[in-house]
Amino acid sequence: MALEEIVDSLDKVDSKYIDLYVENSDGKFEVNIGGLKSALNKERLAKKDLEKKLKDRSKDEDSDPDVNDLKNELKTAKDMITNMKINSKLKNAAISAGVDPNYVDDVIQLTKGNFTIGDDGKIVSIDADGNQVNRSIDNFFKIDFRNSKPRFFLNSGKKGTGSHESEDGIPLSFNGKIEKAIRSKNTTELIRLKQTKI
Repeated sequence: MALEEIVDSLDKVDSKYIDLYVENSDGKFEVNIGGLKSALNKERLAKKDLEKKLKDRSKDEDSDPDVNDLKNELKTAKDMITNMKINSKLKNAAISAGVDPNYVDDVIQLTKGNFTIGDDGKIVSIDADGNQVNRSIDNFFKIDFRNSKPRFFLNSGKKGTGSHESEDGIPLSFNGKIEKAIRSKNTTELIRLKQTKI
């Protein structure tokens, strides 16, 4: 089944593609283009690596593939998929909480050790010992991370140095437009702005 760009509900979406969708301001769900580009590039690199390995193996047809190598490749692929799922969810939660999109990749690197995939396949918070904690991803970014690392968040809306708005509240810069899109939770506009910066 082909991916639909916009869907009303995630019920009709195949479970392996659910993480590629983000909710827009209309309450509908749309494909996160940035996540798709990243996933596509990773898949292309993985395909090239596999083609090279197959070409090397075809030269020596008498040898059987090493089971341990295949297990390691499978584990690496599973770890990459898990990492992509976690990063996608964390990016969406961080941007929704007000993290500056220019620093979101740094924030993900700092915080991804606080999360893992639970037994039910959902992302859960963990403590330093790896035990599951009853804390949502959104609350982690909105409360815990904001209190401990406020420098990664967009300005508070106060006027002064670093403000991206004029006296009338009109965004003056690219960052001001991004901040406005985040405040209004307009993910479509945010994605469009981020793509223009690429």
